[in-house]
Parts: sequence; C-alpha cells; structure tokens
Amino acid sequence: MTITIDEDTLFETVLSYALYGGALFQFICILAVMILPEKEVPAENGKTESPATHQKSQNVGSHKGRKEKKKYR
Repeated sequence: MTITIDEDTLFETVLSYALYGGALFQFICILAVMILPEKEVPAENGKTESPATHQKSQNVGSHKGRKEKKKYR
C-alpha cells in the first residue's frame, strides 16, 4: 500500500502565504497596541488628559445641550 501526496497547486500555495501574511499583520497590530504609548491631549486648564477622558468631557456638554433644546420646544 503506497500513499501518494500530490504537490500543492498554485492556489494552495498562494493561500497559505496569504494566511501567514495575515497572521503576521495581526501579530504586529497587537504588539503595536501593547507597546506604543497612549497620546495625551492638552486640556483647556493646562492639565493633560488621555484621549478617552477628553472625549467623555466633550460628550457630556453636547448631551446637556440637547436636553435644553427639547425642554424649550
């Protein structure tokens, strides 16, 4: 009993390289998230804030304005 293994076709070869390339890209992206520092946004009062804090403070003011608009209608 002889087992024969066919050679990979061009499509299978390209597919395997594409999968390895995608895995490498994901690995690099994950490393970038872990290694690169978070940028700080200067606040109006001179203190530095993280981008998440800066975004939250902007959302609070816009939400308050919408409530006042509805109140006067």
